[in-house]
Amino acid sequence: MSVDEWVILSAYPISYKQIVLKKFLLLAAIFFGLHQCLEAQTHAVYGELAGQSILYSINYELQPFTSPNVIPFGRIGFEYIPSISFDDYVESPRLMLPIEVGGFLGKANHFFEFSASVLIVNEKFAYESNFYRSYYWFGRIGYRYQKRDGGFLIRAGFTPIFAYKEEYSQLQPNWVPFGGICLGYVW
Repeated sequence: MSVDEWVILSAYPISYKQIVLKKFLLLAAIFFGLHQCLEAQTHAVYGELAGQSILYSINYELQPFTSPNVIPFGRIGFEYIPSISFDDYVESPRLMLPIEVGGFLGKANHFFEFSASVLIVNEKFAYESNFYRSYYWFGRIGYRYQKRDGGFLIRAGFTPIFAYKEEYSQLQPNWVPFGGICLGYVW
């Protein structure tokens, strides 16, 4: 390959969606690779309304092992908000990736749940050429219903947000009380 061909290929523009998709696929590959290493016993898929995803998210959860006291879990999900425009206002599209690590404890099917997570928000404003990334950190204290042998899953909890938003090369801290609910399936 000549130098001129290499320059042409390297100058080919990559879209925002391609960049975000590549990052999401990398995170998913790492998560599923860890899953294979740990030989997980329990999996869950669920939707979340509000909570650690702000609006909604679709999630995969891995519970690597079960113990009588605390059951640890890790989750990764995604949320996409398309661009919105009306009158003179234009809202850019956003891809959000919630990543959570926590545990739950309890007897039978009822559990006290605790966790920490980060929501990574990638966005590009309509009239700017730069991409921005914001990090929203969450805690979770809540209730979880889940049978140990699988089936229906419900989570409800208090999920306060601690945000660091990158604006004009400055980090702006913010704290907001929040909550959410999840419905899904465990196998």
